[in-house]
Amino acid sequence: MRFRDRSTGTTEGSKLSARTILYVAGGILGLLVVLRLGASMLSGGAAAPTSDRTGPTGIVSTADAPPPPPGTRSSEFPVAVDGTRLQVKVIALGDHPAECSAASIDTGGAVRTVYHHRCTSEDQTDRYFFLVQVTNLADARVYVSLDNISIATSTGPSKEPFPTPPLGSDSTRFLPVSRAIAAGQVLKGWITVDGTDGFIPVGLTYADGEEILTVSFDGTWV
Repeated sequence: MRFRDRSTGTTEGSKLSARTILYVAGGILGLLVVLRLGASMLSGGAAAPTSDRTGPTGIVSTADAPPPPPGTRSSEFPVAVDGTRLQVKVIALGDHPAECSAASIDTGGAVRTVYHHRCTSEDQTDRYFFLVQVTNLADARVYVSLDNISIATSTGPSKEPFPTPPLGSDSTRFLPVSRAIAAGQVLKGWITVDGTDGFIPVGLTYADGEEILTVSFDGTWV
């Protein structure tokens, strides 16, 4: 027997049927959500592809500075050379280092030390120590690589930096093999080259892609 609800004109049986339909529909919807989440987890939860690409030391975002145009720029030590993306400077050193010999040039009225060598803590290799500073002039990230640096010689081929510092040295004081520097960031550290043959350096060059930046060692060596 059905009992009529006088306020709505419907029966209790019809109200129960409506509730049943709502419960069933809600259960089906919940099951669909669970199945969708499960499928996403099984697929590894892969995100939508991005425009990132792989660089020399990992993921490089699209915020990286565009490559500079081909060309050459130069300055005379101790003045820095400004490129499109990077500024390169060879920092003048102390004239009387405690454990090394100073190699200096007269730049026209001023004597500045370019590098140190013949350090007493070294092995039989005579390393030339140059202190290099690289500044990011761009509005985005730029990768700096030790492989892009070379020391031009008065005779013979250019000298490439040693990939590692001298044994027992603090590696944090030397330029890393590769590092990304943000806009406005400064990276400073030592580089060393093999000077056992006693060569005379005529400049330091950094190749930022196809843009060649050179700090020339013009003057009389003293």
